[in-house]
Amino acid sequence: MWWRRSTRFIWVGKRGAMIFGMKAPESSLPMRLAWWAGVGSLVSVSTFLILLLPIPRLSVAGHGARVFLWENLLRIIASLVPLCCGLIMMWRAERRLRRGIKNDSWTDEELEPLRRLMAHPAVIIGSFIPPIFWLGYVISSDRFRGAALVCIFIIPVQLVWRLKTTVMPQGAEGGVMFQDGGDFKRIQSKHWGESR
Repeated sequence: MWWRRSTRFIWVGKRGAMIFGMKAPESSLPMRLAWWAGVGSLVSVSTFLILLLPIPRLSVAGHGARVFLWENLLRIIASLVPLCCGLIMMWRAERRLRRGIKNDSWTDEELEPLRRLMAHPAVIIGSFIPPIFWLGYVISSDRFRGAALVCIFIIPVQLVWRLKTTVMPQGAEGGVMFQDGGDFKRIQSKHWGESR
């Protein structure tokens, strides 16, 4: 299949892609699923940018919650569409990845590039950029406008940690934290159930 952008720059086929005549490295299905989940999280975060746009309010007579909703109907629709689309993209890709790992659909060699990516510190640091951006916006705005949008900005952080715990082998460093109880001793008492 050829995609045209003024000339033939991008070719996508079954065995990989060519960009500007150079063969792009073939990515495994787990890596592509992780990237789609990442794109979905960024689409979800873009809801905040849409809320910054000057979307007109509808003129409605009256007061109360119903009038507020009708006045801001365009704003609500414009923000919910990318939020829902991004969450659905993220959820479907993550679900396929989890199901494939659970069913041993991929070999360790196919999962290794994704494991290396999830173990890289830049991925973790990069996932914290949207919350830091949100925090800067909230601090610099009047009356902490937008403080309730924290749930949107932590989506990338949550995604990275979920993918990391899904992809890493169970006994590996950086895998599931405290699975065996870690170095912590179990709580024991000689006085369980005794009254004081």
